[in-house]
Formats: sequence, structure tokens, C-alpha cells
Amino acid sequence: MSIWAILAIVAGVLLIMFWRRRMVTLPTTILGVIVGIILSIVKSRWSLMLPCFTIGAFAGLAAEGLGMLSDRLKKTEWYKKTKKD
Repeated sequence: MSIWAILAIVAGVLLIMFWRRRMVTLPTTILGVIVGIILSIVKSRWSLMLPCFTIGAFAGLAAEGLGMLSDRLKKTEWYKKTKKD
């Protein structure tokens, strides 16, 4: 089993966990699959699908994590003190 297969399994599990959130993970995963299909057709290597899916899923999960971090930081007292209206 390759490292990409292990990472794709982890990405799939995390994708299922964040399925009902802001839906940032789904478009980037779909974009990764589309890029993987295009690269696979152009390069004639279907083994590129798994890395593209994995990278797309992790990019979406990173964006989701940054959004959650931003929401959490906005609730802190430090943010409220520094924001001047």
C-alpha cells in the first residue's frame, strides 16, 4: 500500500467528518478529482487520481480549519479589544 493510499483514506475519513460544515472541503476535493482526471487523460497515467484527490481534500480541510480558527479567535476578548469601530 502506497503512502498516497494511506493519505487518501485519512482524507476520506476527515472529509466525512466535515461533510456538514461550511462545505469548503467538498469543492476543493471535487476540483482535485477534476484536475486528476484531466492529468490522467493527458499523461495517460491513472495513478495520478489518488494524489490529486488527496491534495484537494487536504487543501479543503486546511481552509475549513482556518475558518474555524478565525471564528474561534473572533470570540476572544483580545479580538474585541483590538477592534475599533
